[in-house]
Amino acid sequence: SSGSTQSTGITASGTKDPKKFPVPSFIMIDNSKIPNAGFGVFATEFIRPGVIIGEYKGKKLTQKKYQELEQSGKESGYAWKVKTSKGVHFVDGSSYRSSNWLRFINCARGQCEENVLMRVLRGTALEGGAPPLIFPSLCGRPGVFMLIY
Repeated sequence: SSGSTQSTGITASGTKDPKKFPVPSFIMIDNSKIPNAGFGVFATEFIRPGVIIGEYKGKKLTQKKYQELEQSGKESGYAWKVKTSKGVHFVDGSSYRSSNWLRFINCARGQCEENVLMRVLRGTALEGGAPPLIFPSLCGRPGVFMLIY
């Protein structure tokens, strides 16, 4: 089971088919349970609470650039807001080349549905100085539809 699970940092370069994205053995990408949401992430085996299921991959955007995309109607829906001691930036996972399977975790309708968290990993930095976003599991039973709020 997933007590010692290592996440995959491999990106999906070369494929645009969500079901062909490289994923950990305990994850499956399939049609979302949310109408019109595209694809979603499902656990294929039990994932112990607290296990880091992955690190969100994408392009670092300044707050100004993100706001420009929002105002022009070009915001992708795949960006995460990150607050650090150095300020606010976004990690945009819209590109198939730079993102990974975590882009398919859907938003919960409220905290009561949430079974995955997003956390900033302190003390480390990605290219461009962005701290990595990690996703610890709250509860991942086989077949569970994984959601974040």
